[in-house]
Amino acid sequence: MGRERCCVVGLVLEINQNIRILRVDGDHPPNDAPYCVGQIWEMDWVPSDRLTPPHIEDVLFLHERLIGQVTDLTSCLTERIRPWVGSPRILLEGRLRFTGNGSGYISRRTGILSESVGFWRPDRTLVCQENDYRVYYYYGTIGLADWQGNPLSVRLRYVGVAPSIEKLPAGTLVRVSLARWWRSMWDGEERCYLQLSGWYCCSQRGWWCRPVWSAPPPVFGAQPPKTGGWAQPICSTWSAGMVSVTVLPLIV
Repeated sequence: MGRERCCVVGLVLEINQNIRILRVDGDHPPNDAPYCVGQIWEMDWVPSDRLTPPHIEDVLFLHERLIGQVTDLTSCLTERIRPWVGSPRILLEGRLRFTGNGSGYISRRTGILSESVGFWRPDRTLVCQENDYRVYYYYGTIGLADWQGNPLSVRLRYVGVAPSIEKLPAGTLVRVSLARWWRSMWDGEERCYLQLSGWYCCSQRGWWCRPVWSAPPPVFGAQPPKTGGWAQPICSTWSAGMVSVTVLPLIV
């Protein structure tokens, strides 16, 4: 995504559903959009009519109103989602395949999932490295070999907006996502690559935020049941209407 736009993903608090917030014309919001991670917005939106799985979270916002702020986002998330825990092999229902440089992806031959964002607690420390002017977090080897037969180290490209940090300790709650479909000129196969969008912990927060209006967060009723790493929807179809979401700004 270009530097003039940002990818804003939120969680519908009533049903623990991930949504990706787009403008009414279907484009991503500009970088100066008012959303900040941890805010609670009341939104009037309609589902996009241009959904391509696994990116089924797109909604078009019509009206919005800031109504509160979550003070402890990590606790809020852990009460609502059940992240994957372990190695990259368990992500995406085990459908990930890996390139010779360690990047994970799905394709139509591996199977298409029903969502493109989720949460993960890796069982190893993720180590940050810059490569070809891009930032990657490396997990380590998982028993695979690269093109030359050497142990393959799995990596995730970092696409968040917060400054990268040297290490993400094992067990850190991180947000992962699938990039949009992209066809490589080398093998001709369309793929969605796995990427790291941000992290949530007490000492280092992997999100960026402007100063925000502060208000007591609203009180919600009983929590919906926790879901899998991808927070699978508990409703089969979208319906337009007012929903409260916690907005997580990401750059993709």
